[in-house]
Amino acid sequence: MKTILILYSFLFSTFVLADDGMLPIVNTTALQEWCKNKSAGHFLAKDITPYNWSFSHWTKGNVLHVKGHWKINGSKQIVNCRILKDAERKYAIIEMPSQTLFAISYEQETPINNSKELDTWCKNKSAQYYIKKELTPYNWTSSTWEKGHFLTVKGRWKINNSPKAITCRIRKGVSEKYAHMEIALIKE
Repeated sequence: MKTILILYSFLFSTFVLADDGMLPIVNTTALQEWCKNKSAGHFLAKDITPYNWSFSHWTKGNVLHVKGHWKINGSKQIVNCRILKDAERKYAIIEMPSQTLFAISYEQETPINNSKELDTWCKNKSAQYYIKKELTPYNWTSSTWEKGHFLTVKGRWKINNSPKAITCRIRKGVSEKYAHMEIALIKE
């Protein structure tokens, strides 16, 4: 019995760690599962039981999309989810037109310790910005450097064939929530 409890505790703690927002969403199947679980959790927290989940999914460029439906008290509840392919789930967007959702912020205490971590944050956070506006970013390129205690990323997305410059900066070892990002149109 003790072995079963220890095994159960290990599996449960592994599951909890796996749901911390750090795991990437690599395809529409993973986004669909995330979208279903997040939206169900939202309703269950309000003591509402959703049922009859159905969905459609597609990929537009490098952005994954899921449009789902729940039945709630006989009415259809639409759920829309989007994310940049391979981005961590903390960058996913979930929208329900008839509900107010408060996003869980996983980045409150995650420190950025090197240029690679800032580059990942900058890419995913700027992609999230455009995806929220129903735009599809593509062709991310970037350069990174470190000067003293500061990390900097100069990145570039293409949006509808227009290049957009992204500059991100943070002090090494400081939480993501304090990172600074600037977005600008590049005049060519």
